[in-house]
Amino acid sequence: SDVFFAGQSPWERDARVRISTVIYENGRYRLWYSFTRTSKASDSFTAYAESSDGFEWERPELGLVEFEGSTKNNIVSSPEHFLQTIFIDPDAPPESRYKAIAPQGRYFRNGKYDPNMTQQEARKLMRDLDLGGVAPEDRRKQIQIHSTVRASVSPDGLRWTNLEDPL
Repeated sequence: SDVFFAGQSPWERDARVRISTVIYENGRYRLWYSFTRTSKASDSFTAYAESSDGFEWERPELGLVEFEGSTKNNIVSSPEHFLQTIFIDPDAPPESRYKAIAPQGRYFRNGKYDPNMTQQEARKLMRDLDLGGVAPEDRRKQIQIHSTVRASVSPDGLRWTNLEDPL
């Protein structure tokens, strides 16, 4: 993707940039892409760019998501609300015309869903159990990760509302 769309903003430096969606709409190309900082692999953001020709891309300053103390960027979602695949639902009401889905891990502690557990906490707990000599089958009883698909909706493809329940 570096030939088509290369990272150039300060928040894209030291990051792996991946294009997720391009939509041609109202005479312009709209592009959503993710960037993951190589120094913090758990930090994946979704950002937005647009172009009239598909070659020169503008990154509008949206002021929506804080990154390193500033909202002067084109970021539309933070790691907690990462968007992966975006599409338009022409039959949806205007407030939810754009849709996005993304994988999400849900963490269970001793068989009960723990909505407050983060990926970092789950990894640390698994590491601690391994270092403590807990057998894999016993570890699975103490912590489990279930993969789900999370959905978000938007009226404009920029301002997103995350649906509470996974699909």
